[in-house]
This record gives sequence, structure tokens and C-alpha cells, in this order.
Amino acid sequence: MKSNIAATLFIAAAALSLSATAQKVYKCADASYSQSPCAGGVALPSDAQTPAQIATARANAKRDAKAADAMEKARLALEARAAVQPAPSVKVLPGPKPKRTSSKKKKTGEFVAIVPGSGKKPAKKKKQSA
Repeated sequence: MKSNIAATLFIAAAALSLSATAQKVYKCADASYSQSPCAGGVALPSDAQTPAQIATARANAKRDAKAADAMEKARLALEARAAVQPAPSVKVLPGPKPKRTSSKKKKTGEFVAIVPGSGKKPAKKKKQSA
């Protein structure tokens, strides 16, 4: 228990020590930038947001969070309805019947490849006389 408190205090102290603060940036005369003042340098204004910009950003974030919550509720409702409904049955339609071929096969010594379903018979080769 004591180690949890010590760890919590350590994390809190580390978070506080790491807070970021804006640093001044200077634009030097030779068109370079520096964190320290330079000859002929001009301090650039910080890019801090105005209170109005901060309020607008917070309002937008709040609106987006509400929209995300509404979308999540809608998704969960759809998933719940889908879990209750049975899956649609799938019917297998009969395909075309295979063509019957003659049970009598000619036996030749040569292999002839036939493309199934093409309906074409292989061309006979003529014997060459030697």
C-alpha cells in the first residue's frame, strides 16, 4: 500500500516538473532562428491561443465526444439486434447437368488434351510417311 502511494506521488511530481513553457525564439538578421538573442535579431511573438479560441476548441471537442457516444450507442444496438436475429438461410441452386459422354473410348497411343466443356473434339493428326 505504501509503495502505491509513493509511486503515485513520484508520478505526480514528475508530471509537474515536465510542464512545457514557451521559449522565446529570435529571428536573426541572416534569416536564421535562435533561442538566444542574436545580432539584429527580432523576438517572434508566441503562438498562444486567445481565450475565445480555447473556448471554441473545447466546445468542438465536447460536441465531437457527444457525437461519438451517440454513434457507439447506435452501433451497439445494431449489434444486439443482429445477435438476436437468426442468420438468413442459404439455398444452393442446382447447376447445369454435366454432359454425358460415350462410354466407348477410343484407345490410341497418343495423349490428346481436351478442354472440358468446350464441345470440340480434338483434331486427328495425320501420320507422316518416312
